[in-house]
Order: sequence, then C-alpha cells, then structure tokens
Amino acid sequence: MARLFRLLGFCFGLVWLAFSTASAGLPRPLVVTNDHAAAPYSYLDQDAQPQGVLIELWQQLGQQQGLEIEFLLLPWEYSLEALQQGQAHVHTGLIQNDERSQYLTFSQPLFSIRGTLFVRKEHLGCCLDSLMALEYGVVNQTFEQSFVRQHFSSWLEVAFADAQDLYQALALEAVHIFVADEQTAMNQLQQLGLEDQFEPYLLLYQQPLRAAVLQQNQAWMVDLESMISANGDHTRLLDPYADYLSRKADWLWLLLLAVLLFLMIMLYWRKNQILKLKLLLSRESDRLEKQDRLFKTVTDLSPVGIFVASKNRILLSNPALLQLLGYQQEQLLQLSWWELIHPEDQYAFNMALSAAAEVQSLSLRMFESSGAVRWVDLAFRSYSNEQSWLTGTIKDAQQQKQQELDLQYQSGLNRLLADVGSLLVGVEQENYDHAIHQLLAMLGRFFHADRSYLFMIRGHEQTLQNTHEWTASGVKPAIHEVAPVTAEQMPWFMNKLQQAMNRQSIFALEDLHQDPQFLAAPRDEQAVFFDQGIRAMVIM
Repeated sequence: MARLFRLLGFCFGLVWLAFSTASAGLPRPLVVTNDHAAAPYSYLDQDAQPQGVLIELWQQLGQQQGLEIEFLLLPWEYSLEALQQGQAHVHTGLIQNDERSQYLTFSQPLFSIRGTLFVRKEHLGCCLDSLMALEYGVVNQTFEQSFVRQHFSSWLEVAFADAQDLYQALALEAVHIFVADEQTAMNQLQQLGLEDQFEPYLLLYQQPLRAAVLQQNQAWMVDLESMISANGDHTRLLDPYADYLSRKADWLWLLLLAVLLFLMIMLYWRKNQILKLKLLLSRESDRLEKQDRLFKTVTDLSPVGIFVASKNRILLSNPALLQLLGYQQEQLLQLSWWELIHPEDQYAFNMALSAAAEVQSLSLRMFESSGAVRWVDLAFRSYSNEQSWLTGTIKDAQQQKQQELDLQYQSGLNRLLADVGSLLVGVEQENYDHAIHQLLAMLGRFFHADRSYLFMIRGHEQTLQNTHEWTASGVKPAIHEVAPVTAEQMPWFMNKLQQAMNRQSIFALEDLHQDPQFLAAPRDEQAVFFDQGIRAMVIM
C-alpha cells in the first residue's frame, strides 16, 4: 500500500511539472534589452522608466508567466553588445537578417514595421537619383543601414550611435534625408516639432520584429515561443499610436486638397492671362507685319544697298546690293566678310568693327561675283544683345574713287616731272651717272616697278645697250647679264621703243602674256624678258 502511494505521488509530480509554467527554464530575473530612444517601441521616459509597445508586451508576458522581467535599455549599438556579452538574456525585438542569424536564434514574428526614407519638404520634388547625391542619416548597426548598403551601395551615409544623435542632427539641419522605422520617425519628429519639415518619401521595406537570444541559449527559445504564443495578437498594442498616423494622413489629405484647389485657381487665372496675352500678341503681330511690309517696300525700292549682318557675314540684303555686286541672294549669304572685302582693306574693316562709336563709315574695295574689284562706301551701326548685329548701307564709289585716283596720279606725275626737271637742270658731267640713277629711282618708285633701265641706241646698226639700272629692294640687278643687242635681235621691243620716240609719249603694257604681238615675237626675244621675270613695262 505504501508503495502504491509513493507511485501515485511520483505520477502527480510528473503531471505538476508538465503543467507548471513554461518559464521554469528561463533565467530569473529575465533581463531583456532594446533601444533606449526608439519610441513607440522602447524608450526611457523623463523619469528614466522603460516605456513603449515592446516594454508593455514583455511586461504582460512576465505577468502571465509569473516571471520577473528586468529592462536594460541602451543605445541600439550597445543593446546588441549587451546581448552578446551576456549582460542581457533576450533582445525584445529586431529584424532577422543573414548577419544576425549567424549568432542569434529568432522567435516567431511579433508585428511588422516599415523602413522608410524621409526627406525635408524642400526636396520632395527631387527624383531618387538626385537625393542619392546627398548623404543620408541612419543609426549604426540597424537593419535600415544593412538594407541601404545592400540595395544602394553607392549612397553615402552618416551613421549615428543611436536615434537621439540622429534626430538631434535633423533638428540642427545637419542632415536632410534619413532612413528609419516609419512609426519611430513620426513619433520623434512630432516630439521635436519637426513633423512639418519632413515627409515620408519612399517605403523601402516591411519586415517583422522578432525576439532573439544567442544561439548557445537557443533552448530558452522553446519557453519564449510558448510565452509569446499564449499572449495572442500583439498588434493590438500598436493601436494607441495608430491615431497619430491617422491624424497625419488626414492632415496630408487636407493639404493635398488645398494644393489641388490652389492649382485649379492658378490654372483658371493662367488661362485668362494666356487669352489676354494671345490677344496682345495678335495685335502686336499685326502691327509688326505692317511695319515689316513698309520696311520691305522701302528697302526694295532703295537705290542704295542695304544689309543686315553679323560680324561674320551678311544675313539679309536688298535688290540694290545684289545688283551692285552681281550676286544672287543665295551666293551672297554664303560668303563671309573676309571673302567679300579686299585683303588690303580687311584691317580697316576689322578696326571699324571693334570701334566703340555706334556708326562707322569707310571706303573699301569689295569683290564682285565676276572677281572684279569695286570701290564702295560702307556705313553701319552695331547692336549687341546675345550676339552682335550690324545694319548698314553699301553705295557704289567706283567712279568717285577712280576720279580721286586719277587726280592723285596726275598730281604725282606732275610732281615727278618737276622733280626730274630740277634734277637734270645744270647737272655737271661728273655727276651725270648719279643723276641718271636718281632719275631711274624716281621713275621706278612712282610706277611701283621692280626695275627701271636706261638704254642707249648706238651706230647705224642701232645697237641697244643697257647703260644704267635701278632695282627695288630685294630684286636682283641684271645690267651685267644683258649684253648689247641689235634691232634685228629685238624687233618687237625696238618697234615699241621707236613708236614711243616718234610720238614722244609713254607706252605701257600691263601683261606681256596677254599681248598678241609680243607672243608672236622670236622666242629668243621673249626669253630676254621672261628670264628677268618681266610681265609689265612702261617705255618712255
């Protein structure tokens, strides 16, 4: 009988152990850790007392199981170190990832949180690529940090030891964008009075929070799972904080409606402004069209060439200018100023372009379409806005310039003859050669010649001998290379010389290559001139 009672007592003991609290294998007290500034999940209030959703959850778990719970709330980075160093037994809630799974064992999900990118309102209109040019703030060793590093590896980060440091940097405007749990961020921004400065920009992830222990303590997880399952739905603990998010959403809807109303008013006002502007533009267009027709009529009928140009080329010309230079409109507009203006006059034109005075006038030579050179009077005014413009006139000055050149030539010739007379009057015999050389120099310079000669005709055979010669600078003298020749050897030249002597006049030939009589002369005679490079001559 005694043995029967002892057996029944042993059975009752087994039953009591089987139905006793599941927390019998957990440390007592059970030290749990989390962030000290991660409201609404876990934080220390003004009296340094633990508060938050996770705090309430673990308080309920302890009360239900008769288990004493101690809370060790630290900066996030230190909370992980406390778990690893055995200062805490359980982490009350964190997101599972590959790195943490190497040393932690995780429970079933408690509830989900949302990792969100927040930006200051002045950056709301920026694209994500533009935002990635800015540094983002994040708490060190958080899931947010590992997520961004994995998916946005090139994004520059500013890591903070805990959430308090991050939100302090936001208040000081040291950071303009950051990544954090959405509810924690909303709560902290509201407490700091920054809720009107930041807005959620992009949801990065939604992941469940789980309790965790070190892998060497994974036997505790069986008891913890039993406690968590017995507590039921944990999301009800978030209800007090959902009201703030709802108010925030309502406020955003009101803001959106206000913006839409403002945009509608602005659209209506802009539509009226556009109609008024169209009417004004239509009237102005009619006025300008009338002025354009009047201007075109005046320019088309003008006998003076009129143009509009840049500093490089003519852009528009009237018929008188085309007729003056002999170009078609398409040909003229393709030519630059430097192709139209004679090279010797380009410097003067360039100086006129650079002058500060508004109106410039100068005479210069321009090329006609045939290649001929024509003197013109050019006058223009310059305008500058985004680029320089020229408007001006071009008048024919060929006849006037030719008259001026003829007068200059005649005046110069008269001075030359007077100088020659003064030189030869009373010249002494011993100074004869020097006087002849001066005479040849004066003639050569006046006619812009390379050489000037004096030939003597001697004897009844009319032998032609070069007795004196002047050469311009850089021209090789030929007096010692030309032997005396007879009239029979130089029939063409003797004929021209005889004509000049008989008429007592000047004989001029611009181009030997174009003279048929010279080209018909004996080749030996032609060679005398070609060997010296002579192409034009004046015989007196």
